[in-house]
Amino acid sequence: MAQMFDHTLDAVKGWFHMAALDFTAKISADETGSAYVFAGRVVHLDNNGDFKLGCTGSQMPIFLLQNGNDADVSNAGGGVWYPINPEGNITGLVAKGAYELETTEFDTSRTYYPNDYLRCDTASAAVAGKLTNNGLSTLVNGGSNPTAIVGVVSRAPRKRQTDRNTVLAFWPVYHPGKTSY
Repeated sequence: MAQMFDHTLDAVKGWFHMAALDFTAKISADETGSAYVFAGRVVHLDNNGDFKLGCTGSQMPIFLLQNGNDADVSNAGGGVWYPINPEGNITGLVAKGAYELETTEFDTSRTYYPNDYLRCDTASAAVAGKLTNNGLSTLVNGGSNPTAIVGVVSRAPRKRQTDRNTVLAFWPVYHPGKTSY
C-alpha cells in the first residue's frame, strides 16, 4: 500500500506567501486513471486548460502538489467516508515562482550537481513528468534543438530525515525549448 510520503513535492523556501504562484486545474481526460499522476511530477496545461503529464517546447512547467488519487482530488466513494466533496481539481506550483523545491520524482539513476539543468522526462507513461539531467540540448552545449529547461539543481539528492525518501532539491525555471523532446 502506498504511503502519503512516497511521492511528494515540498517547498523548502519561498512557499507559502500571498504572492506565491500556483495554479489549479483538473487532470486531463488523457491522464484520468493514470497510475503516475504523482505529487512532485511536472505537468503542463493542454488546450482544454487541464493538466497533462510532461512538459516540452514552450509549455509552462507546473509541479504537482497532490497525487491524482488523493482523497481531496478524487473520491471514488465506497466504504470509506471522507468529509469532503472533491471535484477532481489538483494544485501545482508554476515554474515562474521564486521558491526552492524538493521532489521524490526524479531519475535516481543519474548523478546531480548544483547548477545542473533539469528537463522533464517524457520517454514513457511511467516516467512522464519526472525530472532528469539526461539528454539536455542547449545552445551553450552545441545543441541545435534546445530542450525545455524546467529547473536548476540547488543541492545533490539526499535522504530526507522525516521519511528516509531520497529527494532532489531544485529551483524551478521556465526556459522554453525549440520543439518537443
